[in-house]
Amino acid sequence: MPLKCGFLRSFALTGWYYKQNLMMGIVMRKLLIAGVSFSALILSGCMATPNEARNKSPNFESQSSRNAQDLAGCIYNGWTNTRILLGRDNTVHTESFNGVTTIFTYSDSIFADVKGTPNGSEVKFYKTILGAVPVEQNRREILEKCLASDEKL
Repeated sequence: MPLKCGFLRSFALTGWYYKQNLMMGIVMRKLLIAGVSFSALILSGCMATPNEARNKSPNFESQSSRNAQDLAGCIYNGWTNTRILLGRDNTVHTESFNGVTTIFTYSDSIFADVKGTPNGSEVKFYKTILGAVPVEQNRREILEKCLASDEKL
């Protein structure tokens, strides 16, 4: 029997709309979870480890007359204090092993190896992910500023 009273009909339809919206919310949530999971799976497959990146040629390589400690400090300070993509990168950190200081940034997906040489130091710049071009350009510009000057950034 069709409902003739406007109030009763709207009340009955409200329950139906509520059920439809609830079901749509569940479907959308499942799609969101599936999309995020798929993206994480794809990205993890595209990201090389630092050692895998080092087995290939670096994205950028140069020499400096500065000693390795000063150059690594300049890069670290520049990467720590320069905003990228409207935010500050809280993932910048360093590690030292076998005379090489590595400065990591952007969740370890971009890094620079700084090693002392008899005439100063050498730096090799790597990127382990596809994309992230604006971040790569920003980090490389800072690295080049450190190489070009004897001042700290």
